[in-house]
Amino acid sequence: MLGYLRSGNKRIKAIWWTLTIVTVLSFLIGFSFMGSMGRNAGDARQGNSLGSINSERVTNPMWVRYLGEAQQRFVQSYGTAWFALHRRARAQAGEWLLVLGAGGGIGLAAVDVGRAMGLHVIAAASSEAKRELALSYGAEATIDTSTEDVKTRAKELSGGGVHIVYDSVGGALAEAGLRALRDDGQLLVLGFAGGEIPKLPANQILLRNRRVTGVDWGGWVGGHQKENAAMLAEVLTAIEAGQLRPVEPKAYPLADVAVALQDQVDRRVVGKSVLVP
Repeated sequence: MLGYLRSGNKRIKAIWWTLTIVTVLSFLIGFSFMGSMGRNAGDARQGNSLGSINSERVTNPMWVRYLGEAQQRFVQSYGTAWFALHRRARAQAGEWLLVLGAGGGIGLAAVDVGRAMGLHVIAAASSEAKRELALSYGAEATIDTSTEDVKTRAKELSGGGVHIVYDSVGGALAEAGLRALRDDGQLLVLGFAGGEIPKLPANQILLRNRRVTGVDWGGWVGGHQKENAAMLAEVLTAIEAGQLRPVEPKAYPLADVAVALQDQVDRRVVGKSVLVP
């Protein structure tokens, strides 16, 4: 597709790629997509681009990469979990990991990646189905976030506190996770799927030498293209070797986007969801 950009009074010619896409419902709705691109329409591509849910999208080629069809379905979730635990937390085998929102796409991926790294994984989720799935993916124990005290139960299970909390939920669970950390523990902040940005008590960070670490994979990619390509190669190698086992996403027709979104809101989805044109 030929497009134009304006700079002052000058019209600057620019070439953009037009993509036929499958929009993936990840943490940010409409953030990740997959489909065919450019001159070779049969080539499968996957990319990231903030925007709407649609059947075609124009995006910067920087955010697009070639992947096999099967790989496209899980790279967003597993790339996020890998970046969080390997690059940001620098987790070590034998440490305790508490995953909040363990039944969602990036939460379940964190359970799987954590298990593969040799971590002791505790999966916190709101439904029995989500907790059972997390156990099948390597969690050693689960916490029912609808009935149990997350801080108390996590400390009991880990023998005094976890080393890392992986939080994509936010809200009250974020503070419970912070309080569940042992000395020098680390809270990973991935987002606020629960709808509320938490206000964390700074004394709980100061007095126990705890750390709060932001995890913004998308923001990091822009300045680390080569490192990101190497990281994704590591993820795909681990999957191909059978060290990681991505779950198949739940697929909805694009016309049923309202149903897909309501299922997300009502927490009926286990794992990841995709919209298919």
